[in-house]
Amino acid sequence: MLSTLAYGSIGFLAPLMYVLLGLVPVVYLVVRWRTYRESGPADPQLGLKVALFHFRTLGYQIALAGLFCLLYIPFNEEARSDMLRIGGPLLISGLLIYGAHRFFLMKTNQAAFPAVGRLYQGFNLVACGLAGSAALVATLMLLAMEDADARAVMGGMVALLVYGGAWGAQGFSFFRQLKA
Repeated sequence: MLSTLAYGSIGFLAPLMYVLLGLVPVVYLVVRWRTYRESGPADPQLGLKVALFHFRTLGYQIALAGLFCLLYIPFNEEARSDMLRIGGPLLISGLLIYGAHRFFLMKTNQAAFPAVGRLYQGFNLVACGLAGSAALVATLMLLAMEDADARAVMGGMVALLVYGGAWGAQGFSFFRQLKA
């Protein structure tokens, strides 16, 4: 059971990692092009910040997956130990990755050149929004079914809580930055 859940978690994260990996050169080129188009000063730390934000974003998404696993435990007691063995390491590793890269980002010129951060924050908003939207639709569909499994409904609600909450937090943070 554990190996199935572990591979499922990796399978869930693999497409995200693939998208994030493809995002690196795109973000770099977009920011470089926008700076050139606006005749602004070149950001000497652009490549470094793209890499740091990339891993910070990946850490955030891994931590959300771990949080989902841990919050789902009370609703699936049969898989309690497996969910702890998967969710705990996902949450801890995600928080470590996120925290380390956030720390290093504080040492960069992010305040003077915020374009990379805005692009990655926008990506995180979209990723959390897609997952939150999918959780909302799935939960409402399950609630509308007559014979829906209670664990599936609770799983949808936990996903909605985790990813919907992250969506709201990302949206609040993103729009707060736009006002600044």
